[in-house]
Amino acid sequence: MVSVLCGLLAEGVAKSVACDEACGTVCLIFVEDPIIYDICVVICIPSCDELLQLIISIGVATACGLGGEYLCQKAGLCC
Repeated sequence: MVSVLCGLLAEGVAKSVACDEACGTVCLIFVEDPIIYDICVVICIPSCDELLQLIISIGVATACGLGGEYLCQKAGLCC
């Protein structure tokens, strides 16, 4: 998720739509089952929003350089 989000931000995607784009990309593996895809996106958005706020607060270049594992732990989204 972090790498997709950082990639989108680096490409200049607006922060207001970055999580929609990131979750759409992450959940793409479920595209053949629209219900599962929709569930994935609904679950993904809050986590992505949390990560996005953390990335913005640290600074995009710095945060994305720290890596997904660090940011995930810092946001409290993984063990």
